[in-house]
Amino acid sequence: MGLHSDFLPWSDSYSVGDAVIDQHHQMILFFANQFIKKVAMDSFKDKEVLELFDNLKNYTLMHFKFEEDLMNKFCYLTTKDHKTYHQKIVQNILDFEIRFKKGEETAPQEIAEFLKEWIVIHILNEDQNLVKDMKTIAEKGKDKK
Repeated sequence: MGLHSDFLPWSDSYSVGDAVIDQHHQMILFFANQFIKKVAMDSFKDKEVLELFDNLKNYTLMHFKFEEDLMNKFCYLTTKDHKTYHQKIVQNILDFEIRFKKGEETAPQEIAEFLKEWIVIHILNEDQNLVKDMKTIAEKGKDKK
């Protein structure tokens, strides 16, 4: 990975077909890429690394709440499973945060793989299915009117 290239560049294949959720995902990728670039260049003890990690964590938490509110609104059938997946991601994020604050130098590759897994795989699988199913639910609701 070059210093100016993104480890996780946005791709149209990540689009879930919902402008707000796509924008959230693009911002999460932006924060993840900033974080990965900084980690690749500097020490984990650097204050800026923790700030970048906080940006990623906080934006992700906001995004998960948005998705979960949407799932509740549409009475999404697999809300519990989706929330459980979100909780696992959040727990991993919090575990990394504890390690950073203790000064542990986690290998950038470990962080990059974690981010790749939960961002890309979650978007390509869970969130694309979520939006597709919610559009179907919304359409069925229109048909009943």
